[in-house]
Amino acid sequence: MARTDSSPLRPTEDIFADHRLLKKIVSQHSEALHRRWNGYHTRKKHQVLQGVWPTMPARHRPDLKDFLTRNQTKNEDLYLWPNINMEDLSNGDNMLLMLHSRSARPRELLLKATIGQGMMILKVQERVYSFLLDICKSVLHDMPLFGWDELGKDSSTTPMVPSKDNRNITKLHTLKLEAPYRLPEDMDLSGILSITAATLDEATEKIIAMREEPEFFGDTLDQVKDHRREMIGDGKGIPHPIVKLPAEEFWESVVAEAVTSSLEDVWRWDAVHRLLTRLKDSWESFCGTDDPTSQLPSDFAKDVLVLHRLLTDHSEYLLRKFAGAIFASPPLRHHYVRTGSVKQGIIEAVSDKSLEGDAAAHALVNIVNYLIDDDIRSMVGLPAFIDELDHFRRREKGTKKLFSSLVDQYIEHLAILSKVHRQMDRLPRWVTQALQRIFRDDRAKYIELFRGQITQLDSIREGKIWAQVASLGVPTNGRFTYPVGRKYTTKKVHALQAAEKNLALFWSSFIRLYKKASGPSDRIILTLDEAKLLQIPDWSEPSVGAGSPPVERFQLGRDISSAGESKKEKKQKQREKEEAAREARGAEEPPDVQKDAPGEAQRQEEEPAFFVDKRAFEILQQLFTTPKGGRAGGEVP
Repeated sequence: MARTDSSPLRPTEDIFADHRLLKKIVSQHSEALHRRWNGYHTRKKHQVLQGVWPTMPARHRPDLKDFLTRNQTKNEDLYLWPNINMEDLSNGDNMLLMLHSRSARPRELLLKATIGQGMMILKVQERVYSFLLDICKSVLHDMPLFGWDELGKDSSTTPMVPSKDNRNITKLHTLKLEAPYRLPEDMDLSGILSITAATLDEATEKIIAMREEPEFFGDTLDQVKDHRREMIGDGKGIPHPIVKLPAEEFWESVVAEAVTSSLEDVWRWDAVHRLLTRLKDSWESFCGTDDPTSQLPSDFAKDVLVLHRLLTDHSEYLLRKFAGAIFASPPLRHHYVRTGSVKQGIIEAVSDKSLEGDAAAHALVNIVNYLIDDDIRSMVGLPAFIDELDHFRRREKGTKKLFSSLVDQYIEHLAILSKVHRQMDRLPRWVTQALQRIFRDDRAKYIELFRGQITQLDSIREGKIWAQVASLGVPTNGRFTYPVGRKYTTKKVHALQAAEKNLALFWSSFIRLYKKASGPSDRIILTLDEAKLLQIPDWSEPSVGAGSPPVERFQLGRDISSAGESKKEKKQKQREKEEAAREARGAEEPPDVQKDAPGEAQRQEEEPAFFVDKRAFEILQQLFTTPKGGRAGGEVP
């Protein structure tokens, strides 16, 4: 068919032609592309990219920046090709990954990663293949490329996958940055199952530690307290009056929030993990056939719909916790002033002028304000904001200190939920359409089913329970002070035992009341029953006999037979041992033994050398370092 400007098939023909040519070039010149591109410094890469695409944005995710700043540039390039920007393409192997994934794979597999629908997909792909061809021609400018008459010939050469030397371990952050340039992944339920299982284990270990260790329980209360809005000062920098001693009411609310949040984390992640486990089994046994004529099992449809609603509710819950904590967190608190009436109990906060003077904090607050806006978040999507927060934290120096550990945890959990959401969106289209029909026909049924599960959280939040036990968890008057790691005395052991008894009293009271509301087989009860409370045995001061020398501290490997001897006696005894040893060696060794024989034997007994990668070597070097410069053993140089 002849090509004419009026032919409606011209875009499709151009895409197929560019794809075949790109495949041939990359397969034949993969090594040269890899060597030359990695040999360019960042400025040279920017010159190549800008020469091929003059209007290429400089920063990561230009579409999000344009939308949030409301520039109204009406530049559709920012939204159609958001991943084509100089910052990302000049970083690592992203450019090479894009070349290989777009050239070596069938175009049909790349449709999932293409923005738009219908003719818009053709427009996006045509520009992408044209851009990649121009990159190849620019990098291989001095090498002969193939002409249009050779497009029909396929190459049997396997493209080389980009790699780096000594890159045995790939960071999760690197995989995240490379994801838009790799081949789109299919749904991976095993991967998200392992992630949710690890998150569930982390939440379980936290609540068990709060159950077992008084010191960790007190530290958790302090962490929650430091992120409460009562800690934000007024115009004079004075915290809320409720924080002042005795502050029993304030601490009771902190105890309820800290324990409730930890227990809810266990329940929510356990519910998500159980549903994903059932879905994986159902998918492998039935839906893996990808047969559009099949009918979805009722259990599979029920689990998918309930999981989707559970993920949405979990995300909204974490966003509320995140919004309530970040502005009151220690890194940002000094930029805010508390407002509202103390008598009415309304605690609000507004930023002061100091926020505008801190560029990094001001940029972070702008991102957070857009994130917690329901309308903007629904248009942009939660994954885009999580990606922007992660990129902001890594892009500029000094930005990590703006994130407290609790805020980091909220962001991490939101990122995991968004990843699970994306995996569920990768269900085949016929499955998604069938689920939509099922939900539309029985909407009330599935909403009621979800509410029946989520009401189990009411037992954790039960106000009557906390009205009776919250006061037992208040950490005032050193109730949970746990001076472990110091020299034991009778007084300190009594303090340790008192902290353990106070913690045991709090948890036994809570578990007793919670069992009445939830039942003995509840997931939370089973988790708390696994914990074993620390118990310090009674202590009595060591007594020293009358007239006996003082008891010495002995080191490992030391001969205890020398206890109580004077320094002179010890030196004399050591000298006698050395002389006896020399006489024994002289009698046993033949006269022709060389002086360096012991050294040779020692070298033969040495362990053989083994090789490790660079990262493992650095870790071993830190673990087995020789103290120098006044350092003590175990200190990292």
